[in-house]
Amino acid sequence: MKAADSDFFNTLLEHADRPPIYQSGEALFWDDPHISKGMLSAHLNPDNDLASRKHATIDREVEHLVSSGILKAGDRLLDLGCGPGLYSRRLAARGLKVTGVDISERSLNYAIAQSKEEGLDIEFRRVNFFDIDYSEEFDAVLQTHGELNTFSDEKRDDLLKILHRTLKPGGRLIFDITTRPLRLRDGLKNNWYVSDGGFWRPGTHLVLERGFDYPEENVWLDQYIIIDSDSVKVYNNWFHDYDLGTIRKVLHRAGFKVIHAWNDLAGSSYKEDGGWIAIVAEKGTLRPADNPDTDYKAMIRQSYDTLAIEYEEMRRVESPPVLNLLNERLNDGDTVLDIGCGAGIPVALTLARRFQVTGVDISGGMIERARANVPAGEFINDDIMSVEFSTSNFNAITAFYSIFHLPREEHPELLRRIFRWLKPGGYLLATLSYCNDAPYTEDYFGVTMYWSNYGLEEYHRLLAEAGFKILEVNAVGAGYRDPELSPEERHPLILTQKE
Repeated sequence: MKAADSDFFNTLLEHADRPPIYQSGEALFWDDPHISKGMLSAHLNPDNDLASRKHATIDREVEHLVSSGILKAGDRLLDLGCGPGLYSRRLAARGLKVTGVDISERSLNYAIAQSKEEGLDIEFRRVNFFDIDYSEEFDAVLQTHGELNTFSDEKRDDLLKILHRTLKPGGRLIFDITTRPLRLRDGLKNNWYVSDGGFWRPGTHLVLERGFDYPEENVWLDQYIIIDSDSVKVYNNWFHDYDLGTIRKVLHRAGFKVIHAWNDLAGSSYKEDGGWIAIVAEKGTLRPADNPDTDYKAMIRQSYDTLAIEYEEMRRVESPPVLNLLNERLNDGDTVLDIGCGAGIPVALTLARRFQVTGVDISGGMIERARANVPAGEFINDDIMSVEFSTSNFNAITAFYSIFHLPREEHPELLRRIFRWLKPGGYLLATLSYCNDAPYTEDYFGVTMYWSNYGLEEYHRLLAEAGFKILEVNAVGAGYRDPELSPEERHPLILTQKE
């Protein structure tokens, strides 16, 4: 074997094993003099989804985002990863004030030329996403075709911080991401071919395509090893897939609240097995609740006192079907405690038709409304951590949308109290949280509200430690009469039994 052949072979062997997760490859890609030509050509091909959506699909997406009111004429929009301006130009033509950002000089030059030809006033900037320097300047940020999938967790979180700073209060982040079902359907790449000139190189070259799965991190790698007479280059394209639950947690930690979720940006109804998830997330007003001089329980009491009448109307819905989990297990006349009963609607009102209901709420305004709405019930205005009941007093206890208003360090003791108050074989039906969130406050229907919770896995552990057996775990929405108030909000609903 010649020395040159030996070097070539050794270089290939270096890349034979599965790379460490997020190992970088060849740095020059987007602005490679040859590859950028092929990339622009792929963007501009109206009939494939290789670099951008098919152009007919982009038209449908833009129409949906504008007609739904998510994007409006006059809005300042940051098109992040704008490429040759396929979305920027369409949205500018709809009256939005668009700034497009990309790192490909060739694509940006095309976007600038086309915008001038079409008489569109669009600002295009060649800048790395992580060097963006805006502060509360945009009404919306758009990032399409799975761009967010390509970042490690650390880089993704850094980018979301930048975008949170970039958006005005209440601004919207609009993007789409791939899911694991899509990757499983597409499969891993494992192929090779010789080309006399193509996407990767202008002359003769060999392409080795390989795919790697990192299921424990929900990460995939599409690797391309390009060999020509001069060199061996390795290009690593990483993808971190998501489901709706995981991306909601990521966004929540970054200060965003999911307000819409579809299977594409054209508004197709969301299905769990869809290959894509399209998200509209709103920049929230989350603030750490870590001031030792602030009485956060007093904040909750005052906020719900202020909201009492409005909140009562928001919760005025028909009997929640999930209460059948108790109806089918309890007998007429059994005793039920409703923790955080609010205005008594709809939980206490529904339960009182068959059972003896006691409700507890920290808000005097809420208790006043509950007594009017459910005259057959007994209602107590107190902190659930201060009120006392005798041991084995209740056949069932409910806690809908209430536990997360208590400091989470009190949650283990609350569960022990509930266990003590239940009769042997009694049931707890409660909404909890998927996210492990340190205490925070946010604006909530015109007041400031406090939240604090563990993640679902930790609640499973705490319930087991308190002595409960988990019977069922379901999911429920926000429970408002108008589903558009919080269309994508989801909470785990757990039915447990005292053993």
